Amino acid sequence: MNQEKIKKEAKALMDEFMTAMNTVKEKDEEVGIEREDSTREAEKCELTEGFPERMIKNAPAKKGRQIVAEKKKW
Repeated sequence: MNQEKIKKEAKALMDEFMTAMNTVKEKDEEVGIEREDSTREAEKCELTEGFPERMIKNAPAKKGRQIVAEKKKW
């Protein structure tokens, strides 16, 4: 297939899709849930013994007792 034919077929497909979308009626409904109780726990979390040491030990890069993280490498 040549590129011009592919472009024409893609445009025809998109035009057909847009025409079909214009016939769809939107529903006016509110979405959400109201709860009396919060989903968060009010009590404070306890620190697990040895947690900071485990985090430092598992970190790929560290400087003393601080984890070194990379920035903007995506």
